[in-house]
Amino acid sequence: MLDEKLCQEFGETEVFRASRSVKAGDQYPLTIWRALTECVVMLVVVGPGWADDFAKGGRSVDGLDWVHFEVDTALRRGVVVIPVLLANTPRLRAESLPNEISELAFRKAVTFEHRHIERDVNHIIGLLRRITQSRCQLAFTPSPMPIGLSVEN
Repeated sequence: MLDEKLCQEFGETEVFRASRSVKAGDQYPLTIWRALTECVVMLVVVGPGWADDFAKGGRSVDGLDWVHFEVDTALRRGVVVIPVLLANTPRLRAESLPNEISELAFRKAVTFEHRHIERDVNHIIGLLRRITQSRCQLAFTPSPMPIGLSVEN
């Protein structure tokens, strides 16, 4: 539901979700890597028991936990990473996460509850608009010229 609403708001090509965005025949690791190098914001949807899956190795595919890899890569790149807590999901605790992504526990989370879908979606969309707008402004704001330098020929 969140993916659908975000795609309606921002466009399907601007919202990456592996189950929808990786097409048949694509190289999964390469497609994920490209998305990670281009993203400005990552929403990490967290349900009850999400952190427990790391300890159990429940997300491992061919020996690699893609969720761990994606979150770790985003945090290392300085991407804005926002935990999205589904209904009845407690706040993340650093000690319950792998060391590489324990920082996720200290990120301000947002909630997404089925009883408040419209309110929560609108809140998340507003956050994403503010974050992406400020990131774009930072990326394209020319730095002032140092004093004493001129552009004369």
